Amino acid sequence: MGEVLSSILPVGQLGAGSISWAILSTLMLIIFLNFVIKIVMLFVQQRRDKIALKDFPGPPPHWLLGNLREMTFNNESLRVKKIAFVKQFRTAYVMWVGPFRPYLVTIYSDVIKCLTNSSDEVQQ
Repeated sequence: MGEVLSSILPVGQLGAGSISWAILSTLMLIIFLNFVIKIVMLFVQQRRDKIALKDFPGPPPHWLLGNLREMTFNNESLRVKKIAFVKQFRTAYVMWVGPFRPYLVTIYSDVIKCLTNSSDEVQQ
C-alpha cells in the first residue's frame, strides 16, 4: 500500500499528483474568493440603496424576506393591501423584495415627473 502511494505522490519531488492538487486548490481558492467578493458587493449595494431611499416611507422590511409577507398573491388581499398603503403613505413608498432588491412604488404621476425631471445625477 505504501509503495502505491509513493508511486502516485512521490515525496520530495514535484510530481503530477502535487501539480494537480496545486491547481485544484488554487481553483477552489479563486471560487471561494469570488463568492466572498459577490456577497460583499451585495451588502455594499444594499447599503447604497438604503441611503438613496431613506427619505421614502414604507413598511418595515424583514431582514431576509423584505416585504414579501405584505405582497400576497391573492388578488383580493393584494388590492386591499395596496389601498391600505396608498392611504398610509400617500405619494410613494419603498417595497423590498428580499434583502437586496428595493422597489419605489409611486402613486401619482406628479411624483414620477418630479423624480424624472430631477437635476441630480441618476446612477444606473
